[in-house]
Amino acid sequence: PFLWYWQLHTEDRALWVQEFARGCRTGGPFRAECRFFAKDGRIVWVRGEARLVKDELGRPLFLQGVAFDITDSKRAEELVLRDAVRTTELR
Repeated sequence: PFLWYWQLHTEDRALWVQEFARGCRTGGPFRAECRFFAKDGRIVWVRGEARLVKDELGRPLFLQGVAFDITDSKRAEELVLRDAVRTTELR
C-alpha cells in the first residue's frame, strides 16, 4: 500500500494527501492529478479518482477507484502553453 506513495513525486505529495483526506472526510470523490516516478525513472502523470464505499450503517469499508495515465495529455498542454507564451512574447 505504500509503494504508490514512494513513487509519488515529492512536490505532489501534499496535494495528493490533502485531496485524499478531503475525499475520505466528506465521502465525496477523491480526484487528483499528480506525477509519479516509473520504474525506469520517467515521470508519469496520473489522474486518480476514488470514492469511499460504506456499509449499510455508513461505516467506511474501502476505497474504490481508478488511475489514468494522462502523461500524453499533459505534454500536449505543455506544448500549447509554450507556443502561446512564445507568440505573446513575439508580439
